[in-house]
Amino acid sequence: MEENESIGRIIKIEDGEMLISMKRDSACGSCESCAAGCDSKEHIVKAKPRANYKVGDLVSIRVDSRKMLRGVMMVYLVPLLAFLIGIFASNYIFKKFSFKVPDFYSIILGVVLLIISLFIVKSYDKRYSKGDNDLLIINKLN
Repeated sequence: MEENESIGRIIKIEDGEMLISMKRDSACGSCESCAAGCDSKEHIVKAKPRANYKVGDLVSIRVDSRKMLRGVMMVYLVPLLAFLIGIFASNYIFKKFSFKVPDFYSIILGVVLLIISLFIVKSYDKRYSKGDNDLLIINKLN
């Protein structure tokens, strides 16, 4: 089994979508600062079935690493770059035109670009999540 592969059990199939119950990794929930609320020992994953699955079937789930990396870059890298570009570019421009307090306005512009980038990421997420959940590769185990 690859390190990004997990095993789960189908608990519900409804409206062309199946719910898969998976046990959390042993490392999950071991820290006290978990914001995910790791009180539960199971994790529910939604996926669209590609074959004849039944409730109770065991399935293996793998994550397509390239698609996951693209999503991670979109969520983390785009806002960070927008923030940094906003700060450094505006600071350069404000200093060139002898603007008073260029650092303060640069930070404000960086935060504005950060907020705009968060809206862009949110619209990307809505558009991407409308399609089939091809991030998961699901195989039935016998």
